[in-house]
Amino acid sequence: MSRTLTSGMTAVTTADVVRPVYFVRMTFDVNITAGNFIIGHFYRIASIGGTNFTAIGASANTVGLDFTATGTGANNGNGTASESPSQLNIWNGIGNLAFGGNTYTGTGDLLSISQITETSDISATGINVSLTGVKTSLIAIAKNHEYQGRPLTVSLGAFDASGDLIADPVIVFSGFMDTMTISESGAYSSIGISVENKLVSFERTKVRRYTAEDQKIDHPADKGFEFVTAIVQKEIIWGRPTGSSQGGGGGNSGNQGGAPRNYH
Repeated sequence: MSRTLTSGMTAVTTADVVRPVYFVRMTFDVNITAGNFIIGHFYRIASIGGTNFTAIGASANTVGLDFTATGTGANNGNGTASESPSQLNIWNGIGNLAFGGNTYTGTGDLLSISQITETSDISATGINVSLTGVKTSLIAIAKNHEYQGRPLTVSLGAFDASGDLIADPVIVFSGFMDTMTISESGAYSSIGISVENKLVSFERTKVRRYTAEDQKIDHPADKGFEFVTAIVQKEIIWGRPTGSSQGGGGGNSGNQGGAPRNYH
């Protein structure tokens, strides 16, 4: 598929010296355990455990419910709630680098991205992102973050001959994190993440049904499907009997007394 490059990236294609670099941006949900909530912060219930969330600002003890904390939840069970999403921004260079309002942490050669492919047709081709040399102490943090289904983007940038980042790197991949594999070995470990292309949503079956319950998900007061289940197996008969005659006169021509046609 065609892609529009920024003016700076277009200039790179004709430069004598250029160094391409990748920027990876991951978004996670951070789960906070009861007892550590901050009053006034906005949360979404992730697990109930033994926590009574109604005592600290929630309208009900329901997973997925949003609430503003009125208490820390201390001594109130082991339930968890996610705060505003956090981001991990890394790039395959050295040191910190800022662009687009975000600061990216350099990982050098420890960051690896599988080949990003594009075709002329619409194809949901995913990628794999891996990071080696991760401290074991950070593995627990990775495990406690809600990553599955969260967005990940890869941008392509470049340095010019002077070592300056050319403005406005372009996004070359956008998708959602799927599965994570962790290999622990001694003091350092490696993490691999498979990422689905955002186009994969077009390949998934949309499970919606012609039922009153399903209709009320979007329109709670709509009763248009209220009697669907009652008539789903009902045989509907209408129409003129098969072979009936339009003309007058007596006789028993055709099949005037036959059974009517059935339409299902």
